[in-house]
Amino acid sequence: DSFTKTERQDLYWLKPFVQRKAAYWGCLTLGPVSTQRAIYLFEGVNYHLANQDVWNWPCQARSFLLELLFLLERISAASPEPATSALSDSAREADPIVMYLHTHYQDKISVKALAKKFHTNRTTLTEQFREATGVPVITYLIQLRIRLAALMLRDTTLTISQITDRVGFNDISHFGRMFRKHTGF
Repeated sequence: DSFTKTERQDLYWLKPFVQRKAAYWGCLTLGPVSTQRAIYLFEGVNYHLANQDVWNWPCQARSFLLELLFLLERISAASPEPATSALSDSAREADPIVMYLHTHYQDKISVKALAKKFHTNRTTLTEQFREATGVPVITYLIQLRIRLAALMLRDTTLTISQITDRVGFNDISHFGRMFRKHTGF
């Protein structure tokens, strides 16, 4: 393989655009919520590129771009193959919750609020989500936030405080404990 490490990383994040499948027709379908999130991320990139008002504006812009590529990769991975729709009913019912978590991870989220938003009770939501993903809702959310934070820590020079705010952790010490727990670092 003749790719450098950086080229391999870039290729991974561009996978939705370069990987061809039988059903691929050159377009990712975004729902209303993911469209709002993509617009917000594009606006973040645009703001930092246009204003360059902080010393680390390139990293700020890159972090928004990485979040956008992460969102698009998740949408691409979640797109069902035409011949493969053997998902369980609980997996299909959990899809909107998963997409909501992927587009609102920076917000304060509780199981109670999710149950209210998705018009169900906490027990049903928790059981369906665990059956579909294998983990509890909050664990999934924390893992998602940690993955994004790790990506930003590795690929930008944003401060830990800036990153924790961007991914939805309000307390740096809590972030540190969760990061250590889920990554070992």
